[in-house]
Amino acid sequence: MLSTPSGNNSFTFYLYTQFVSLYFIFTSQIRQNVLIQAFLRSLRDPFYHARIAGILSLSATQNFYSLKDTATKVMPALCHMTMDPEKSVRDQAFRALKKFITKVEKVSEDPSLLEKMGKRLVFSFNQRAT
Repeated sequence: MLSTPSGNNSFTFYLYTQFVSLYFIFTSQIRQNVLIQAFLRSLRDPFYHARIAGILSLSATQNFYSLKDTATKVMPALCHMTMDPEKSVRDQAFRALKKFITKVEKVSEDPSLLEKMGKRLVFSFNQRAT
């Protein structure tokens, strides 16, 4: 059985590492279809540390999401988190949104990057699946 570290920051880090470690275990198809939903579901958890862990997990794995998933699933959910009652959740949401917006802006300015990001995405999935 897994034991959780004590303290609020430690517990948040524990949740975050568990999400990320699960991400690297599954195949690319499961990662694309299931785990993004798990991260987004954690944003609706009543325990604010779980919401922070979900935001950190989305941010740490942003290179694995297609641009379409980023723009249509991740960013809208993070925008919703900017209105969270907990300030620490809002702060993490703003930090994560800035990273995702930067990614989308780069492709908007240079559409040829979309193909490069797609190749990197496929390479990352294949590399992690082994």
